[in-house]
Amino acid sequence: MLFLAGLMGMMIVGSVAVLSIAPGEEGPDPDDIDAPTSADEAQPTGSDHGLLEAAAQQLVLTDEGGIMTAGSPDADALTGTDVTDHISGGDGSDTILGGAGEDSLAGEDDADRIEAGSGNDTAHGGAGDDLLFGEEGDDSLFGHDGSDTLSGGDGADTLEGGLGDDWLSGDEGADALHGREGNDTLSGGLGSDTLFGGDGDDLVSGTSMRGIDDGSDFVNGGAGQDVLVLGDGDTGHGGDGADSFLTGYWMQAGGSEIADFDSTADRMIVVYDEADGPPDDLTYTADPDDDGSVLLRAEDQVLARFAAASAPPLGDIILMSASEAESFAI
Repeated sequence: MLFLAGLMGMMIVGSVAVLSIAPGEEGPDPDDIDAPTSADEAQPTGSDHGLLEAAAQQLVLTDEGGIMTAGSPDADALTGTDVTDHISGGDGSDTILGGAGEDSLAGEDDADRIEAGSGNDTAHGGAGDDLLFGEEGDDSLFGHDGSDTLSGGDGADTLEGGLGDDWLSGDEGADALHGREGNDTLSGGLGSDTLFGGDGDDLVSGTSMRGIDDGSDFVNGGAGQDVLVLGDGDTGHGGDGADSFLTGYWMQAGGSEIADFDSTADRMIVVYDEADGPPDDLTYTADPDDDGSVLLRAEDQVLARFAAASAPPLGDIILMSASEAESFAI
């Protein structure tokens, strides 16, 4: 069973606790995660654009960049240059640092860590539970097999989880995130993002829940029993399955639009801050901009917009404190 803890502070899957990041926070700092160390250092010249093989070594491309392959089954540390590099880790749990330039990086087998660096980079995790950091530039990150962690960093990034229960964070910029298969956690971060949970029971968040203007996001749960956390200006599509839509005290402007609410299966949840207590009154008012829509309000604050025919009855809307939301289950 998947729990929403601390509004995406800690995800718990079965009996395994997985630390995640609240929407709007930055992704994990690459310096905070230990990288494998290795032995002898070799520095091939930049003019060698052939395949460079290593047996559990630390390799550094210099000058003009090139193509690097670590052929050992052990953990290798591979470092690129300030120009375009093509680096493949091969077997073993490798650490790959792309540096500047528009790099193509692949971890391949085992649990790899890739830091793409600056530039518009492409990184593939491959098999294993991989850590991929886009850092600066408009990056494309692909987790593939395993339960992967992908952090886009600055720029307009594209993140795709693949198989497994993946964690994707767009961070800053207008990002596109796709969880694909598995029970994934997606957080758009700052910017106007597009988020697709894909198959599985996903947690998909378009807001920081801190009143920060983080852009107008398109949030789609896909198939499965998904939780969608929406902010001002966001559009939420639950997709197939019985989904839960969360809105609440973090709203400051015009609320979100819920495009496909199914009152026979979906749940609408309004989260309130315990310091203020639950809202005194929830009401519907006509949408002045659309005769076919209604606005859900908590007192004077607009929380969500529904098509009038699909809006949930007020008595069915769940009021939930922030602390209660920590044990909310889907």
